[in-house]
Amino acid sequence: PAIAFAANGPAVLDLTSGVPNELLGKTLGLARRLWVFCFVLALILEAFGSSPTRPRDYGGCVWRSLVVLALLAGYPRVFGSVINLAEGVADSITPYDVQAKFAKKNTEYIEKLYAQKSADDEKAERAADPSGLSTDASALAKFAGNYVGGMFFDSLLGSFVLVGQAAHWVVASLARILATVFYLLGPLALVFAVPKGSPTGGAWLRNFVTVASWPIFSGMILAITASFLFKGYETQGVTTAFGAVASALLLIVTAFAVPSLASSVIGG
Repeated sequence: PAIAFAANGPAVLDLTSGVPNELLGKTLGLARRLWVFCFVLALILEAFGSSPTRPRDYGGCVWRSLVVLALLAGYPRVFGSVINLAEGVADSITPYDVQAKFAKKNTEYIEKLYAQKSADDEKAERAADPSGLSTDASALAKFAGNYVGGMFFDSLLGSFVLVGQAAHWVVASLARILATVFYLLGPLALVFAVPKGSPTGGAWLRNFVTVASWPIFSGMILAITASFLFKGYETQGVTTAFGAVASALLLIVTAFAVPSLASSVIGG
C-alpha cells in the first residue's frame, strides 16, 4: 500500500473539464446576473444604511463593483492559479519517495525481526526440551515465537503504518475536494462582497487559501515525521520495536493536526 500511495498519490480533480467546469459555468453565470442586484444594494445601503450626517462613499461602491466584475471576468485564471500554486509548492516540499523509503525500512526491519525470531525459537526449544522428548513444549515455544512475537507484532506495526499513510492521503485528497468546492462557490462569494461591510469575500478567500494549503503542511509534516521514523529503525532491541510502533502512531496524529495548523497560520 505504501508503494501504491507513493506512485499514484491523491487524485487531483481537473478544473478545466467535466463536472467542475460545468458547475463553475453555472456559478459564474449566476454571479454575473446577481452583480447588478448587489451593486444596487450596495448603493442603497450606502445611502440609507447610516446616519444622514455621515459622509457617503459612492465611489467606493463603484470601485468594489468594478473590481468584482474584473475578477469574475478572469476568475478561472486568477483563482485557479491559487490551487495550481499550492499543488506546486506541496509537490516541491513533499519528498516523493518518503513512503517508499519507509516501506523499504519497514521491510528490512521485519526481515531483521524474523532472523532474530528464528534464533530465539531455537533457544526456546532447547530450553523447553533439552532432551528432545517434550514435543508439546517445543511446539508451544515455536508457536509463541512465530505468531505471538512475530506475526502479531508485524501485523500491528503494518496496520499502524497503513492507517498513518492513509490518513495523510485522505487529508491531501480532502483538501483538493474542499478547495474545488470553495473554487466553485467563489463567484457567488465575490459578488456578495460588493455591499460595504459584507464579510463574505474575505471569509471565503481565507478559507479557500487555508484549505488549498493543507497539502503543503501535510508534506512538511510527513517529511519531518519520516526523519524520526528512519532514525527509529537505526536503534536496536526493544527500543526499535517501541520506536517503530510509536512513530507509526505519530503518522496518524500528525495527519489530523494538518487542518488545525493551517488554520492557525493562515486564519481560515
